[in-house]
Amino acid sequence: MIVLGIDPGHSTGIAAYGPLGLYWARTITYGEDGAAVLEALRLFVTTHQCWNNNRMVPDVVAVIEEPAKPYFQRQVSQRANYRIAGNVGECRAKAHALAGMLRALGVEVKLQAPIRGGTKRRITVPMWTAMFPEYKGRTSNHARDAAVIAQREYQRRKFLPGEIVDQRLKERKEEGR
Repeated sequence: MIVLGIDPGHSTGIAAYGPLGLYWARTITYGEDGAAVLEALRLFVTTHQCWNNNRMVPDVVAVIEEPAKPYFQRQVSQRANYRIAGNVGECRAKAHALAGMLRALGVEVKLQAPIRGGTKRRITVPMWTAMFPEYKGRTSNHARDAAVIAQREYQRRKFLPGEIVDQRLKERKEEGR
């Protein structure tokens, strides 16, 4: 199984994490209609599908980061709040468009909230080399975010069967109350 982590936006970060670790991380400009991103995803998915009982079965799962709300209050001017809301709404629309593209390719898609919550902490180069020592290519912040998304989902799926995951999520919700 290979997990694609996607951080949508004007510069869309895409990373692939599999049994041997991180092996693909790119940043692609989304553009007007997302054609460049769609082409890269289509090529990746078609090369990683497998045949099972004379039927093509995708061996790829995609996790797309989706902003939770299109508008939120900050301690800045109203004009800045509207600009932030526009950017978040645009990012949310791109996440849904990418999800539709991937579903059309036959890939299982999961939309998830941003991992780091309210405080956006950048992944620095020393943190990156400690997290992914196997990857030797260059990356941007968007590709690094996508790699973290892919790594976490891969580890979650590899080490915890579905029923155990559901039970643990239920326990966490009960503990939080």
